[in-house]
Amino acid sequence: MDVGVARSRRGLRTRRVASLALWTVLSIGVPSGLAAQGSPQGPEFQLNSYTTNNQVWPDVAIEASGDFVAVWASDGSDGGDTSNGSIQAQRFRADGSPVGAQIQINSYTTSFQAFPKVAVGLDGKFVVTWMSAGSDGSDQDGGAVQMRIFEADGSPASQELQVNTFTTGFQSMPEVAIAESGEFVIAWVSDGSYGDDSSGYSVQARLFTPAGQPISAEFQVNDFTTGNQGFPGVSWSQDGEFVVVWDSDGSFGTDIDGPSIQARRFGSFGVPISGAFQVNTYTPDLQIGPRVAADSTGGFVVVWSSLGSPESDQSGDSVQALRFDAQDVPHGEQFQVNTYTTFGQMAAAIAVQPNGGFQVAWMSEGSSGSDTSSTSLHARQFRADGTPVDADFQVNTYTTGQQNGASIASDGSGNFIIAWHSPGSLETDSSGLSVQARRFDDLFRDGFESGDRGRWSLSVP
Repeated sequence: MDVGVARSRRGLRTRRVASLALWTVLSIGVPSGLAAQGSPQGPEFQLNSYTTNNQVWPDVAIEASGDFVAVWASDGSDGGDTSNGSIQAQRFRADGSPVGAQIQINSYTTSFQAFPKVAVGLDGKFVVTWMSAGSDGSDQDGGAVQMRIFEADGSPASQELQVNTFTTGFQSMPEVAIAESGEFVIAWVSDGSYGDDSSGYSVQARLFTPAGQPISAEFQVNDFTTGNQGFPGVSWSQDGEFVVVWDSDGSFGTDIDGPSIQARRFGSFGVPISGAFQVNTYTPDLQIGPRVAADSTGGFVVVWSSLGSPESDQSGDSVQALRFDAQDVPHGEQFQVNTYTTFGQMAAAIAVQPNGGFQVAWMSEGSSGSDTSSTSLHARQFRADGTPVDADFQVNTYTTGQQNGASIASDGSGNFIIAWHSPGSLETDSSGLSVQARRFDDLFRDGFESGDRGRWSLSVP
């Protein structure tokens, strides 16, 4: 069952316990009437080579060169974990060809491993974090957050390590972000806290050196503590600072109508630079599932799902966004990302380029493209000033059943990759859910192509 679907509609107020258990056109002128659309580099392709049972919840991280690494949860493994769910990874070149064999990330193999996330550093080393129903460490209470570091060639650079030190109840849904220095931060949802939040789920975080040594103790991210705080996202905004976002059952701000979107910036050793602040300016009903990505100036963009919209989408959940500068000052009001508005649009993911341009991907109940069977994957590109490059477009080419669980990553030139899980595949995996990906170009991957308009459309965005 997809988290995006499970979180839609009014049932989202009770979403957390169930989910824990289960699982451009450049700014130069172009000829009149022409505008960039999603520019795919070939059809979607299958990430997993192990095809027995289900492969779900992919996440991707990309280097400036375009080489990338994908991780996902697998119901089985060629690597020794046959107890339930394992965490798998595969490295790829920029052209989408695999490098080496599929890798089993986890060494602790009892019960299930789920919710993997990955971040890659400038040197190509990558960090994977995930939830484990158990641990070789101190947490035997049902759910621990684990992590492991790998060299650029895919060989382990560390043992599997337990991230959380608070061990009562479930620790789950981790997110990871890595700095240019190689330091990284992991944030997650905790059923309890060393801090002052004893009312429900809280958001916790911890900082690590490039070698995986703790820089900080586990610390509580949220300062509003009534009800549940969950579904965190994290991004390194500039050297020494990072931003965490999450959804909250309340707010110190104006949103008292239901879950709101909160953000908070932190500096060295996890010291807060600000109190939490409310992201969403549209406050009726539910605002949930935020994700954040920062540019090279320290500014950042937050995306989330809203049951409603201040703009055109009144049919169900919409995807919303708001841009902030390096001082956490918003650029205007939130805006609607999706142009296809029938039924629900939810579970958004975001990637930001160094120049501030960004791409958003999400799950859509229906499609403006060819996929009318169930849910599809959509995406849209934006310039650094928040203006759209194009209308939203369908990502997936395999259209049977539900396509869910979008992840997106962008290289230093604006080319990007989107990954998701699918109930089928155009390739070898027909046994259950598979993990798929598709590569997209910035308009001019090879430089200014004055004579090649093959990637252009006659439609105006």
